[in-house]
Amino acid sequence: MNPSSIARRYAKALFELAAEDGLLEQTGQELAALRQALEADPQLEVALRSPSTTREERTGVAEALVKGLKPGPTLANMLRLLAERGRLADLPAIERVYRDLADERAGRVRARVVSAVPLSEEMAGQMVAALTGATGKNVVVERAVDPSILGGAVAQVGSQVFDGSIRNQIAQLKQQLKA
Repeated sequence: MNPSSIARRYAKALFELAAEDGLLEQTGQELAALRQALEADPQLEVALRSPSTTREERTGVAEALVKGLKPGPTLANMLRLLAERGRLADLPAIERVYRDLADERAGRVRARVVSAVPLSEEMAGQMVAALTGATGKNVVVERAVDPSILGGAVAQVGSQVFDGSIRNQIAQLKQQLKA
């Protein structure tokens, strides 16, 4: 899902303010915690998207999040502004854009690695090293398990996919045998 231009504007403004204050990483962590808190309650997310939710209710949600998670003042003010403008439901998209901006500034890329069985720490380290070599950037790996790939792993870095799964190898063999 592509974040909206509105989410991009909020994320960029927050990113610039956090950079001025030297709080890029801290603000990113706080923003991720706020996103997780909102996503943990699907009914809350539905209510925030509803046009019938009043400004007072949205402001109450923002204040509860500020009180409970205690973000820094810049993020707390942005949260209040999002509530006032009916944009709290955009917080997940804002967090994704902010994370992408922070990753770009830090020379990081995010990779999703899917394996048939959970990767050992040693194997995960080897995967990070291989992806770092392939991309020339620091790689942050998110791991997932999908038994349907049968074995091996599939790594996605941005739009680039490295498919070393047994399922893919079988598919390639089938294609070669048909030819």
